[in-house]
Amino acid sequence: PAPAAPAAPLFRPTAAQLPPPAAPPQYPGGAGPIVALGWVLIVALVLTILMQLWGTLSLADLLYRISQIQNEYSGTPLDQLPATLIENRDAQRTAVMGLGMLLGLPSMVLFLVWQYLAHKNALLMRGENPGNTPLLGALGWFIPLANLYFSGRSLHDIHGSSGGGALPVLIWWGCIWASLALGFLALGGIDELAQHTLEDYALALMMDIASRSLWIVAGLFLGWIALNAGAAQRRALG
Repeated sequence: PAPAAPAAPLFRPTAAQLPPPAAPPQYPGGAGPIVALGWVLIVALVLTILMQLWGTLSLADLLYRISQIQNEYSGTPLDQLPATLIENRDAQRTAVMGLGMLLGLPSMVLFLVWQYLAHKNALLMRGENPGNTPLLGALGWFIPLANLYFSGRSLHDIHGSSGGGALPVLIWWGCIWASLALGFLALGGIDELAQHTLEDYALALMMDIASRSLWIVAGLFLGWIALNAGAAQRRALG
């Protein structure tokens, strides 16, 4: 008689169905544009820092000359000061403000474009869907009160892509807003000429100098963050 067929096994192994490998994340722009833009931002920051340094030294020179005549004109309204001092003050202030506008506006545009692209890459490198977060980070500068959050959050994410901590971002954030506050107060003190004495004007000049000095510190920290983030994103993108 024919042998009986073997019984079917109680457990039949099946081939494991592995999911297809995930496609690598698509980074916008690639490493080249991000790094190149980072260097453009660095150059713009260097030029702007040199401009702020020149403005600081120029205003410090004006403050020194005011201190030389302070005893003679103490309590004198600004509109009654010697014409030569007024003319020198106006010429220096016009030159400082004109150069600031010339370099400040292009630097701001470059910074916003760099922040948007670098923030988007940083979130993708972390495995997150960027969504509208980078756009809100760039546009958030122009939203009152909200800019207090978006400015620091965006730079924190960008700096985090290079493994950096929060301290450099906090220093940059604090210097930026302290500089803006002091600059606003100084502008009000300098513009209302007829309502202030020589001492008030000297105080406004000191606030302006402090504002520019804080901006220089903030610019140095921003440049360091941009260099580190650009290098880290270049390594991640191969």
